[in-house]
Amino acid sequence: MYNDIFSEKYDDFMGREHIDLYKKFIGKYIKNSSSMLDCGCGTWELIFLFSGVKEKYGIDISNDLLSIAKQKNPDTVFINAKLQEFSIWKKFDIVISSFDVINHILTLTDWDKFFYNSSNHISRKWFFFFDMNTLYKFKSIDNNIIKNTVDDYTLEIFTKRSSKNTQIMNFFIKIYDNKSDVVIYEEKISEITFSKQIILKILRKYFSRVIIDPEYSDKNRLFFVCQK
Repeated sequence: MYNDIFSEKYDDFMGREHIDLYKKFIGKYIKNSSSMLDCGCGTWELIFLFSGVKEKYGIDISNDLLSIAKQKNPDTVFINAKLQEFSIWKKFDIVISSFDVINHILTLTDWDKFFYNSSNHISRKWFFFFDMNTLYKFKSIDNNIIKNTVDDYTLEIFTKRSSKNTQIMNFFIKIYDNKSDVVIYEEKISEITFSKQIILKILRKYFSRVIIDPEYSDKNRLFFVCQK
């Protein structure tokens, strides 16, 4: 999925602002927990939020990112799997899917499967937290070029909504070696979004309480709190 350079520089390219945001967001609802599962954990920078949690699990589809996560967090169990298909045979106090991971699941049917799967891995009365990019955000960033330079490399992302389905945003990624000005990595990554009404309807099949947090949500991103 990612090459060595992108995997190694992933955290620097993506930034760490969302970590502090999630710490405040989750801390609003939970002060202590004994177990957690991070769905779409990447290199698992969110580990710093859960230093006091005894049982920590992370799931991601990228073996490259998981290999880095394992090096940084040897006391955590990491699983290579799709979010709509994993099965761990245990339940957790907290299940998290942060930083618009869910938008990378490209069908509504698979969103439904992921929500169902998450609910099956949560202990009664505990929580599932996630966020999603909105259609408003897709419209606002369409036909944009985003650049970020880290050390000797520049990440360039060109955004373009799909002409066949405007709910889909395509991210055309390039990484340049600044010393030679050569592209050393290219990939297209797609995201999809749906209306909040559709998502709330699905979530309420599996959770007793579902809210969109008004403090953290805005036109670009919605933060969901789901209680089993």
